[in-house]
Amino acid sequence: MDGTLWIPGARRLAAGHAGGSMAGGAPRATWHTTENDYSASAYSLARYLISMGYEVHVVWHPVTGEIVQLYPLNVSGRGLKNTAGGVETNRYGSVNIQIEVIGRAAHPFTSDTPLKGGGAIMTAIRSWGIPDVWPAGNPKPYPASYGGYRSPATWAKAGHFSHSQVPENDHGDPGAIDPRKLFALDTPSVYALGPGDTGPGVSALQRELTALGVNLSVDGDYGPATETAVRAFQLAHKLTADGMAGPSTLAAIKAAQPTPSTGRSVLMALSDDQIIQKVSDAVITHPVKSEIDGKDYAWGTFAHANNKAIANANAKLDALTAAVAALTAALGAKPPAAP
Repeated sequence: MDGTLWIPGARRLAAGHAGGSMAGGAPRATWHTTENDYSASAYSLARYLISMGYEVHVVWHPVTGEIVQLYPLNVSGRGLKNTAGGVETNRYGSVNIQIEVIGRAAHPFTSDTPLKGGGAIMTAIRSWGIPDVWPAGNPKPYPASYGGYRSPATWAKAGHFSHSQVPENDHGDPGAIDPRKLFALDTPSVYALGPGDTGPGVSALQRELTALGVNLSVDGDYGPATETAVRAFQLAHKLTADGMAGPSTLAAIKAAQPTPSTGRSVLMALSDDQIIQKVSDAVITHPVKSEIDGKDYAWGTFAHANNKAIANANAKLDALTAAVAALTAALGAKPPAAP
């Protein structure tokens, strides 16, 4: 399963060490706390983790909403102890998304903070098929969460884990956080697309850019070409030229789309289902007879013979003009002049 690689709106900071490939298994997310007060920034803590070689995927400040991402979500992080020949920790799973939350295990961040920005993180986690479950049970309060046995069999299951529940690790973070509050977080209201994103949202953006004359493949992959096209649009429209398609940029691209002015352009702006409905309406309200290959066809019969009609359309301009006139009348658009 392919999910979100880069969390929309997160600041990216290159990790100092390669993440490595995943070993396979059930998808999971592992939660840590930095053991810092909320006065620290996510960026400063991310830089510290890099300097220590303990990089995770995401560093999150649940008070300010600041999110810093070090790795794409489909590679291994380095925030867990891993003993040679023992249970795989960092690399276990199809993904193991590790999140360091600014806060202390003794003061659970789900109780102390508004969890600002958490919706974006949970949406990205869910995109990889990680279920809203906590297989090892709710995390214990600190310091009772420190040390103790951590079951490899439980670790093999899909879902969310605290650092205090990972085999071979003896840490007690993140304390007694409330999984229900994390699971209640939903898709953020601020939507953005950026490099590394894939899917139908990216395809829709690419189609809108090509409608503006940009030479761009509609492949659903927010690669360098799409980033360059977005940046060029932003520069031309005096927007922040960061190559990210955030709310302002997406709205401006939609506002710049060509306005239909003829029957043909109206049709091009409609989906296939809408075109079929408009044709159906025209059949009922505008019965038209046309001669095709020497035979008279009422519009309904014409619809059944559409393959032959389309094949001869260029040679039968009178029939085509009558059809377009009826359809554009139903659409409320001015029909093109007869040739």
